[in-house]
Amino acid sequence: MLTGLFVSLGVWQLQRLGEKEALVAAVETRLTESPIAFPPAAQWPGLVPEALDYRNTELTGTFDNARTVLIFTNLPESRGQYGRAGYWVMAPLETGEGGIVWINRGFVPEHLAPAWADGGLAPEGEVRIEGVIRKPERANAFTPGPDYAARREWVRDPERLSDVAGIEGVPVAPITIDLPAGAPGELPQG
Repeated sequence: MLTGLFVSLGVWQLQRLGEKEALVAAVETRLTESPIAFPPAAQWPGLVPEALDYRNTELTGTFDNARTVLIFTNLPESRGQYGRAGYWVMAPLETGEGGIVWINRGFVPEHLAPAWADGGLAPEGEVRIEGVIRKPERANAFTPGPDYAARREWVRDPERLSDVAGIEGVPVAPITIDLPAGAPGELPQG
């Protein structure tokens, strides 16, 4: 009986390895492709986030800085100057057609988070964004609920982010966009 269990576990591990290798190959390919224009809000209900994950994209809009949401994270092995406990700065970008796309502007260390909590250090006016599309992160049974008063969250899920920010009655893209890294030491750190 144990032999059958170990064989099935071995087969499962080989299948997972194959899936992981396919994902790595797809990510490497997608990240080297030219940016695609971000789809208009009318197409968002039919988007398949997994099909767009790790695609480069570009779009134009205006940040709603007052509705910035911070997502707690930990960067134990950061690729930039800052790491450890901190937050992803998630800002809603209003497109010209009235939809919202959540933009991950990057990481800020925990001790500097208050300056970014209300989007006070975000760009004003219309901006052109180039970044990487990411599928939503899903909460599980162990994910804490959001802190509405402080606009703090635990996962990059556009629906949950919109709920925390109080965004209602407008289309929200079913994906997020990660901005690339800026100059060394620049915050937020992409």
